[in-house]
Amino acid sequence: MMIALSSIEELQAAKNKIEQLNLSAPNLFDKLVHVVTLTKQMQLRYEYLGSLIMEEDSTRFVNQHIRTSLLDLYQKEVQNLKHPTEKQEVEQLFSMYKSIGYENICKMILGESPESLKGVAEKIC
Repeated sequence: MMIALSSIEELQAAKNKIEQLNLSAPNLFDKLVHVVTLTKQMQLRYEYLGSLIMEEDSTRFVNQHIRTSLLDLYQKEVQNLKHPTEKQEVEQLFSMYKSIGYENICKMILGESPESLKGVAEKIC
């Protein structure tokens, strides 16, 4: 397992890209939030989602205890992100910020701040 050590600047850049995606393609962003939330609810690893999106080998991240029928359903939901017009934007996000880790990307899609991911106390203004 690769541990992603990210700078706060890298995390902030990824968060900005996620916010831009939300503004420029809100329907796509909603689908992305849906799939990331489904990943969390099904107790699957965010690396599994990232590897499916990036068409990488996902077998090492799959939960062996989950029913095949549920995995098939989940994979169909992920495929909904991969229509030709939308696929490029989602892949670009995961590709550009792969160095910070799929888990961090997914957590920020769900609304976590870069500071909370780094364990930095946010400044109180």
